[in-house]
Amino acid sequence: MLLILFSCQPQKESTPFLAHEAEYLNSLMPMAVELDETNSLSGQSEAETFGEILFFEHDISPAGVSCANCHDPSHAFSDPLPLSVGVDNTQRHAPSLWGSGYQRWLNWDGSCDTLWCQAIGPIEKSNEMGSTRTRLAIVISETERLKDIYESLFGPLPETDHWPLDAMPSETNDTHNAAWMSMAEADQQAATEVMVNIAKSIGAFEATLIPPPAPIDELSALYQADPQAAADWLDASSRRGLDLFSGEGHCSTCHLGLFGSNLEFHNIGLPLSETQDTEDYGRYTGIEMLRENPFNSAGIYSDAPSGTKANVIDQLVQSTEQLGQFKVPHLRELARSAPYMHSGQFQSLNETILHYSEMNDVPLQGHIEDFLVPLDWPEEDIEAVISFLMLFSEDGPTSN
Repeated sequence: MLLILFSCQPQKESTPFLAHEAEYLNSLMPMAVELDETNSLSGQSEAETFGEILFFEHDISPAGVSCANCHDPSHAFSDPLPLSVGVDNTQRHAPSLWGSGYQRWLNWDGSCDTLWCQAIGPIEKSNEMGSTRTRLAIVISETERLKDIYESLFGPLPETDHWPLDAMPSETNDTHNAAWMSMAEADQQAATEVMVNIAKSIGAFEATLIPPPAPIDELSALYQADPQAAADWLDASSRRGLDLFSGEGHCSTCHLGLFGSNLEFHNIGLPLSETQDTEDYGRYTGIEMLRENPFNSAGIYSDAPSGTKANVIDQLVQSTEQLGQFKVPHLRELARSAPYMHSGQFQSLNETILHYSEMNDVPLQGHIEDFLVPLDWPEEDIEAVISFLMLFSEDGPTSN
């Protein structure tokens, strides 16, 4: 009889995490979404439902454009186009809305500090939804399904029979502005309040957009329970990617935490592309725009004009150091949200990581962050970083 002996060797343990890897993994702690003190509708289920309806509503735009046109749920609430297209081309790429409730600043330049402030911009911009405050109120008044929900939340709508269809304060549209100036002050105030209520409802909905669970969540939980088990869980490529991401590449300087962003602004020396606005100064002008915005958290339409968020505005310092800085995007559902960067400069993650490896582009404004230097990573290292980044997407690798 032939005996075949099998050697049952225990699986070899992976190398324990290095110090910079451990420091990064310790940042992967779940964060709670806090209610927005400037929006009294925050956390109210009826307002969230109304906001969701409005998010997909085409009739509030004369061109039939909804929020979802540029923030497609099937594309991680982002846009597959480098520059989003509403009524016309926009100046920037629409970022993903996953995890919007975590954000301190909205828009690529931080020109809004609340979700409801941000929602107002596209509604009235001529190249986005192309609507006006009076049209918004009139459409809600004349659409029974929207009117019923609105009035259950906010009370009776104003009488709009005598209002011009398209009126709003505008520096670029003389017709809209003239129509606005022809209105009584009380009607102007009523139209603005309807728009703010609509925007706050949309903001309440957007705050509920929590990204789906991804392998990075499994890694985080495993690391907190058993660091060695977490090291064994990662495959060789993802582990190499983590090493580069949190070490030599300095990626985790900006992309840290379970959300994958420090929520601030940096200049990463992006190349000039056909889609880029050469006069976009990013955070530098964003601060000025935020201060002047009547719908910021310190304004009269805020529900906490003297609150914590409002006080931050007075503490902001505008400096030429902020020239060319744009908000750090999160990493959640990265596999579904291409193209990348504020002007959609990169069509793939490979192009994106290659940019960081080469760092051979001169920014149009400002200067590149000092910690970003040429790395000359070989293709296998670029692939390793991408393998690690895929852990932030729902369909990313789940084990080795």
